Amino acid sequence: MGVKERRARQKKFLRQEILDAASELFVRDGYENVSMRRIADKIEYSPTTIYIYFKDKAELLEQVCNETFGRLVQRLSKILEQPGDPVERLKRGLVAYIEFGLANPHHYRATFMMPIPEVSIRQDFISRIRPGCRLSRF
Repeated sequence: MGVKERRARQKKFLRQEILDAASELFVRDGYENVSMRRIADKIEYSPTTIYIYFKDKAELLEQVCNETFGRLVQRLSKILEQPGDPVERLKRGLVAYIEFGLANPHHYRATFMMPIPEVSIRQDFISRIRPGCRLSRF
């Protein structure tokens, strides 16, 4: 593996580490009480590093939600594509949904259980969360 590949892998890992820390803090302490500095402290990097990946806290929450919706849609799509009785597929989908929430508690809570924070970002935020719209077909 070359230097470029290693750096790309490290960037991807750090980005995910930021998302994981942010979702945990958002759930535990509430969106309003979490700062970029607190997220940086949790991952032991400077706040400036986070701004390389995300422009602000709202974008960070948006990405947590997009990632969560995307993973859930991917999981439920596999079930939807399987042949068989629709009721049985629905049951498998519900079990998969529950298992997803249990396996990803911070992302799940940040995405589905936490109120959207600032009124000023609410409409823009909702309109940009595209993968979540795909969940409506399930």
